[in-house]
Amino acid sequence: MEESKKLLYLIDAVAKWGLYTNPTETALEELRRSLAELYAFCVNIHYDFDEEYYPDSPDTDYNAIRQTIAVNFPDFGYYYVLSTFNPHENPELYMGDAIDDLADIISDLLETKWRYEHNGETDALWFLELSFVSHFEQHIIDLLHYIRNT
Repeated sequence: MEESKKLLYLIDAVAKWGLYTNPTETALEELRRSLAELYAFCVNIHYDFDEEYYPDSPDTDYNAIRQTIAVNFPDFGYYYVLSTFNPHENPELYMGDAIDDLADIISDLLETKWRYEHNGETDALWFLELSFVSHFEQHIIDLLHYIRNT
């Protein structure tokens, strides 16, 4: 699949869980598969840097996304996460939130899609890579771990 078509496919496959209520028996497995594909896509992003100035996208309705996720995945909740896996550091335990993880991922993906549709593929890929490494990569890892263990 061509990179731009794959990008839009993955955005839609993940974002639908925060945009439309459609709880199904296979929802968790579909989400897990889509998140794994998104992760693989993001670690292999290739683009040419574009120095053009583009406007930012409009804000997403984070609360509406959270509410939709809660309907689609009523068992999602809080979970424990270790702060480090480094054997030379003392790990701390902190709380994760599966709904927040997915809502953050979806918000960044919706901005990526807006940038693709309004600014072009290069800006969208740049934003996706920046968002992935600085924000939602850990959300994907934590959420996949949570899904696997629930």
